[in-house]
Amino acid sequence: MFEASSFGFFDAIKSMMGAGGASTEPAQTEEDSGKASLVPASTAELQTLHIFSVASGHLYEKLLGIMILSVRNQTKNPLHFWFIDNFLSPKFKAFVPLLAERYNFNFDFVTYKWPSWLNPQSEKQRLIWAYKVLFLDVLFPQDVPKVIFIDADQVVRADVRELWDLDLKGKPYAFVPMGDTNPDTEGFRFWKQGYWKNHLGNMPYHISALYVVDLVEFRRTGIGESLRGVYNQLSRDPNSLSNLEQDKPVVAVVAVVAVVAVVGVVVVVVVIVGVVVVIVGVVVVGVVVGGDGGDSGVAVVVVVVVAVVVVVAPTWSGQTLSLFVVVV
Repeated sequence: MFEASSFGFFDAIKSMMGAGGASTEPAQTEEDSGKASLVPASTAELQTLHIFSVASGHLYEKLLGIMILSVRNQTKNPLHFWFIDNFLSPKFKAFVPLLAERYNFNFDFVTYKWPSWLNPQSEKQRLIWAYKVLFLDVLFPQDVPKVIFIDADQVVRADVRELWDLDLKGKPYAFVPMGDTNPDTEGFRFWKQGYWKNHLGNMPYHISALYVVDLVEFRRTGIGESLRGVYNQLSRDPNSLSNLEQDKPVVAVVAVVAVVAVVGVVVVVVVIVGVVVVIVGVVVVGVVVGGDGGDSGVAVVVVVVVAVVVVVAPTWSGQTLSLFVVVV
């Protein structure tokens, strides 16, 4: 559905952006005059779809223009594009309003100051990758419920409403898994060897060229803080996060799975310890009390209560063991 390739809009984009000394005013023929937009005028009742992208350099700015028009050409809904202001040239920022007026879409330039506590990035490309995923919870207004990221070099061949309506099943975002059907690219699948093979196990590696974010769920679950924490941890090593905007979400997902597994093991161990404590306590009480039914019953109750405290106490195992010894 989406592919990175040239498109019929390319020559128009070059002309409209002033390539080769041409005018920056959009060309309009007699046939075009009177056309309001590429989509029907009756879109007022349709939901606005929010598209997010980032580009740097004149080539990618031209490709971004192609991507915008390909989305507009395929989609009936009103569109609102969001661009990271930090990396765009003044020329492109002056060109976008002309494109928006001619092809009937809204847009905004957004930015977010890099926090002082977050490990900095000196390489521009890695900085751009970081902005793609690190600040999704703070870049957009609160009334934007969802956003679709599309890389600047993509050409959209279908209605993006399909992605907007995708059921995320309660998840905060959905990325595209890497393909696995072309044998010619087998040697380039770095995630099938070394660190990534061990880290992912049977889980797929995902690419960040196209993804959907449920901003309401993203903010509610604090995923932004989690991703920034993962980034801060991994970015201490300059050799890590070679594909920064893709590696962080993948590492974060695997980390959550690992934490859940560890918590499950800890709970099982604590329950087993509690059961053992009960058994040992009953045996010890039976020996000490020596057959006095009333005293034995009271003692058993005491042991059971202590065992319950051991199981549910929100402390480390060493502290719970000390608690048990003191009470007994």
